This record gives sequence, C-alpha cells and structure tokens, in this order.
Amino acid sequence: MMEVISSTQIGYGVQAFISTALVSTVLLAEMPRRFGCRGLADVSPRELAKGSACVMVRNLPEVACFTMVTLAGLLLRLRGDPMRFTQPNDVAVWEQIKQEWPILMGADTLLGFQTMLRVCLLFTVSLRIWGRHRAHNKPDEATLGPLSGMAAVFSLGAMVARTNMCARSDVYWLEGPLGWEMPVALETTMVPLLALFSLNAIRSAPKTALASVGYATWWASHHYLNFAANPSIDRLFTLAHALETFASLAFLWWTIRAFLNGGFARLRHSVGVMYIIMPLQQALAAYYFLTVFSPNPKQVGAGRPFCLVILGNLLSLCAYLCAAGLYLGARLLDAEASPQQQLLAVEASTNHTDTGLEAGMQQDAEATAAALGITPSALPGGEVLMPVEEVGQALNSTSSTRLVASAMLL
Repeated sequence: MMEVISSTQIGYGVQAFISTALVSTVLLAEMPRRFGCRGLADVSPRELAKGSACVMVRNLPEVACFTMVTLAGLLLRLRGDPMRFTQPNDVAVWEQIKQEWPILMGADTLLGFQTMLRVCLLFTVSLRIWGRHRAHNKPDEATLGPLSGMAAVFSLGAMVARTNMCARSDVYWLEGPLGWEMPVALETTMVPLLALFSLNAIRSAPKTALASVGYATWWASHHYLNFAANPSIDRLFTLAHALETFASLAFLWWTIRAFLNGGFARLRHSVGVMYIIMPLQQALAAYYFLTVFSPNPKQVGAGRPFCLVILGNLLSLCAYLCAAGLYLGARLLDAEASPQQQLLAVEASTNHTDTGLEAGMQQDAEATAAALGITPSALPGGEVLMPVEEVGQALNSTSSTRLVASAMLL
C-alpha cells in the first residue's frame, strides 16, 4: 500500500512539473508576439532595464518588502541550527533530516519561508489600504483584488484554526532555522489583517460565509491525523488546509469573473504582485507535502487526511497558477489593444474634423454664391473663382483661402 501511494505522489509531482513547464513555454512563446516583437532578442537591454525599473518603482513597497523578507530568511538560515532537541532519539532524527536537506537544514524551512511570504503580501496590501485611508478613500476591489471576496474569509478561518492549533500544542510547530516561535508569531499577526480584508465580504454575504466555513469544518472533521493524540487538535490541522484550498478556489473564481467582466482594468498595478507571490508561496507548500509528507496508516486518525492535505495543496497550486495566467493574459491583451484603440480614436477624431471642415466650406460656398447672385450648380468651379476678388468687400470677413476652397467644392 505504501509503494502504491508513493508512486501516486511521484506521478502527481511529475504532472505538476510538466504542467509548469508547458505554461512557461507558452508564456515565453506568446509574450514576444503579444508585445509586437519577433523574440526576446529584439528587446534591447536598455529597454528591458527601463521597463523593469518602471515596474519596480510602481510596486516599490512590494519589492522592498519581498527583498527584506528574502534577506531575513537568508540570514536566519546562515545563523545555523537553533538545536531545540534534548532527547537522544530526537537529536538522531534531526541529524538525519539535516543530512537529507543540507541546504535548507530541514524541509520545514520551506513552510517557514511560505509564512514569511504571506506576511509580506498582507503587509503591503494593508500598507496600500492605509495610504488610501489617509487620502479619505475606502479600501475597495482596486486595492484588495481577489482578497476582497471569499478568499479572505477562508484564509481568515484557516489562520484562526492554525493559530489555535499551535497555541494548544507544539506538535505541529515547524522546526529548523525558520521554525519554532517565529512562524507562530507571524501567523498570529496575519489574523487581524485578514479580518480587515474579509470584513466587507462577511457583511455583504454573511450566510454564504457561514455556510461555506461550516461545510469545510464538517468535511475536515472526518479526515484528521493522530500526531497530537487529540482529535480536537488534529482536526484543526486538516481544517486549516481545507480552508486554504477553498481560499485558492475562491481566488480563482474571483479572477475568472474579473476576466469575463473586464474588471482587471480597474485594479491597481500592485495587485499584479499578488498574482506572483500566491503561486510562489503555494509552490513551496506543494513541494513540501509531495516530498516529505509520506502517508503512513499508523498516523491516520480518521478518513484520508494525507489525500486531503496533499491533493488540496496541489489543487491550490493549480488554482493560483490558472489565476495568474488569466491575469497575465488579460494584461497582455490590454497592452496589445491600447495602441489600436488610440489609433481608432485618432482616426475618428480626424474624420470628425474633416467632416466639420467640409460642412463649413460648403456653407461658405453657398454664402459666396448668394452674394454674387449666381447659381452654383450652373457654373463650373473655375468660373466661380473670378468674381470672388471683385466683390470681396461685399462679403463677410472670411479667409480667402477658405473661400477658394469653398468655390472648389461648388
């Protein structure tokens, strides 16, 4: 049974890798064509640097926070092993884990860095909201993006379950240089931020939020591990992952609606960073549970918790990748359509101007013919030009060039 499950995990991992490679290939092939160039080689280094600098300036808080989080994670890893174990058996197991993961010093470093990325994203979004609040503007979908809907509600429920679990037992605490108390503190910090983001969604649809969270709680209560030897604590672990899976699906659903309704045009550029960080942080969790979270029937409390956690993280990764693809595709289409729309606007303005000029010239021609006492249709254009100079004083003050052009129209 263990061999069958392990081979299934490997198959899922291979499929995820192939899918990511295909998406990357399509993007590399389509982006140059969408931007109107033959290939990436046609983009000069100066243009590339200028475009990158422009993006970094527009998203300066996000870039600065991501840089700080990456440096902090690197410094914590370089600090070394905190070594919290005292029992000989625990020390032996920990030394074996460090040999298997020499660079990260334990696989839990992946989940620790995932938590840091989540805090980075929520902090920058809250910073944008605070800036709009100072400008007497309320936070809306243009600032929150997908986090303005049910995705924030599910994420809030998952974070509450996770912090409650860590407060009641340290069995599920992360280990390693990015583990122990730091992830617990960061997850606790995310609770008020997510509560702020989900407030509008809870007010607008309280029954939907309550029913969805209740269904996820009921579903997760039938699938849990026995790491803590306490079902009330073990259920919180699977509940957090179930709610995070629901959050990713709500994230994708909001993106699909925005894609179909043209809602991306109203979003701020900082929302694009969200579509980059969310797949990145979820990829860390998916890789962790595919490689480290080995199913063991002795660790099952009830149901199929390993399937729930592993498949849920893979489903979340696919949902975030699809959402990022829709957002990027919509932005590329907008970038391609903008020059065409400007050209159409210029042509429409030119046609309108030409039509107005032609109408004005026609009116001047009729006024000229009336002043001369001639019928315009009875004379060719060349004969009408001759009397214009003789009766120039009898006409109103108009340009001679316009009168000549008017006579030509006759």
